[in-house]
Amino acid sequence: MQATGTPSTADQVATFIHQLYDAFLERDWDRLETMFVDDYQQIDERRGVWFRGDPREILGTQRAEIEAAETYDHRIEDLDARALTDDVGVATYVWFADGRWDGVDYHIRCPATTVVRRTPTGWRAAVIHAVQTEERSA
Repeated sequence: MQATGTPSTADQVATFIHQLYDAFLERDWDRLETMFVDDYQQIDERRGVWFRGDPREILGTQRAEIEAAETYDHRIEDLDARALTDDVGVATYVWFADGRWDGVDYHIRCPATTVVRRTPTGWRAAVIHAVQTEERSA
């Protein structure tokens, strides 16, 4: 039985997902480096392959893209977080990004799945699978 006032594992997973995306919006790169497991995996949409390894490598690419934007904002919607075990959770959601690069507006929609693991220092993303289903430019 869960203690009154203690968030469920699913609630903790949902909170972590929001914190992860907030850290990107805040461009808090130091904090982001602590939010991924060491053997992290993510779809690399540009190359159409899986990235597997040190999350700092892919964060460097994402940082360069976000910092090169003239404007950048994103949000997540339709979040459903579930506990698979006490230490593993999964979240599905839709990630929307709006930005302007080189004078061109982009509006991106990506259904996404994130698997998270609880570590001694807190929740960390283990896998993010987000595939762009639409891209519109002005």
